[in-house]
Amino acid sequence: MPGAPEIDPFRADRVQVADDGSLLVGERVLTGALLVDNHAVTTLFSGAVKVASAPGYSLYRPVGQPRLSLYFLARYDNGWMGDKGTINLWPRPGTDRLEGTLLIELESPPPLGATTVRFRLPDGRVVNAAVPAHGSTTVRLPVCSRGPWATGVRSKLRGFVRDSPVSVKAGVPRFVPGHSGCSAVPEQEPAAPAPADQTA
Repeated sequence: MPGAPEIDPFRADRVQVADDGSLLVGERVLTGALLVDNHAVTTLFSGAVKVASAPGYSLYRPVGQPRLSLYFLARYDNGWMGDKGTINLWPRPGTDRLEGTLLIELESPPPLGATTVRFRLPDGRVVNAAVPAHGSTTVRLPVCSRGPWATGVRSKLRGFVRDSPVSVKAGVPRFVPGHSGCSAVPEQEPAAPAPADQTA
């Protein structure tokens, strides 16, 4: 998988992702059940349904051919994000284009203060999303691509949760298809205000 480290010294076949999201080991397409480690990554699939889970792992049963549709590196299974990673998208089966909007909610829970999350889009544009103290905001990123699409994500580390360095909390990104993706500009929805008992 993109950016995945070796987990032990024993031999293991590397999984590559094709431009249509298919999972490959060498030239062989994976079509069976998938056991996915999501301790520090969030994945969404087409052609597969989740049938079981345990802390940090998910088991998927194929329904057709499993294909990766979203891969968020550096988002932990508890929703916290590390300091840097990527969000990758793949086109739906039957098309080679991605056009629409990627929505992602960011939160800075108490006692953490305000911070900034930086996205670097494929065309070089940089989006600086301001996340308020004790509040949240939703970022809308335009998506326009023939084939896979990716954005880099960076934010300052501000603490530790379960021995993992964290920056902000991030929801599971949601891709909304639409014809405005190739002409839209990045947007940030108004930040949710902090509760009254936290603003004093």
